[in-house]
Amino acid sequence: MKLTSLDVNEIRDYIKRAPPRHKFVDGRIVWYTAVRLVWLADLAKGSIDDRINRRSGVVDVYEPWKPSPVYKACQRHRVNEWRKAGVRVVNRRL
Repeated sequence: MKLTSLDVNEIRDYIKRAPPRHKFVDGRIVWYTAVRLVWLADLAKGSIDDRINRRSGVVDVYEPWKPSPVYKACQRHRVNEWRKAGVRVVNRRL
């Protein structure tokens, strides 16, 4: 996916909203490291990225006919469990 200027501006907007590293409150310094790390992890995880895509009009492609890697891993695990139990698996599609 190629980033357009709108996407780049949206990302900059979210990064500018990041929690500050520290602030001075009543003459003391307060560190927001934990909050900032959670925010950055949320950004890397994709939830903020999903919001950016929704606001910019980019829609995720949903293809229900294609099995996901997680589904295939679950199916492979189930087949292996059947094999351990002595069941012969015929016509499996992985």
